Amino acid sequence: MATKTKDTITHVDPATLVRNKQVRRDRNEGADKELAASIKRSGVLMPVRVRMVSGKLHVIDGHRRTEAAIAAGVKSIPVYVSDTPDAEITLQQLVMNIQRDDLSLADTSRAVRELHEGPGGGLASYTAERLGKSAGWVSKMLLVAGGEGVKPGEIARKLVQTDKIGDLESAYLLCKLEEKNPAAAKAVADNIANETRASIKRALQNAKKAKPEAADGGEEEQDATPMWKWIAKVVKSATVSARDLPLQEQAIAMIAEQLAE
Repeated sequence: MATKTKDTITHVDPATLVRNKQVRRDRNEGADKELAASIKRSGVLMPVRVRMVSGKLHVIDGHRRTEAAIAAGVKSIPVYVSDTPDAEITLQQLVMNIQRDDLSLADTSRAVRELHEGPGGGLASYTAERLGKSAGWVSKMLLVAGGEGVKPGEIARKLVQTDKIGDLESAYLLCKLEEKNPAAAKAVADNIANETRASIKRALQNAKKAKPEAADGGEEEQDATPMWKWIAKVVKSATVSARDLPLQEQAIAMIAEQLAE
């Protein structure tokens, strides 16, 4: 076997490689079997990216190829030995999978959140720069991923986790719809097989903002009166001159429109 020096390509038995941390969690059994059959027939054509840790080679990128090679009974595969620090593992895995469009939305959003919350993270613009994506794309991924303090979006996240939504924009729009009107979001989710990005966007545009639930403790109706209703009462009860009466009527109409939204 060739010497496993850094920044070189060598061949090793895939069963000797250590496979642990990776951004991919969702697996497709059928696709894995097809890959194993392909490797058994043609071998591993793209070297698996690895690094040396305490005398053992750890896989950075190529977990599926490694496992498929083992399943196929292949005893030697090409590996590229690199010098990659711990802090860069998730970044490199995520970037390579994004370039191949090779991850589910659930895996991608989780990995983006992990990278964003990791060392040196915290700013969407910086995370976007590291991934070669826009800050808007990162912000949408973080909303879909959820996490501590991110409450709206539970309906969309459940669909993403069960692979019923694989499109980032659709998941993001559903998160925003849930934030605006949870009942409308649930209706879309219940019919998700027939929904499209355009239909979810229309639902968001047409949805009325849900009224806040009444607080516990039996508070009086007056305490829960929205600000605009209070303004309407003041304007209607105001005594104005005949000259200002049209303005008062116009103000009442504008407030009525605001309350109707």
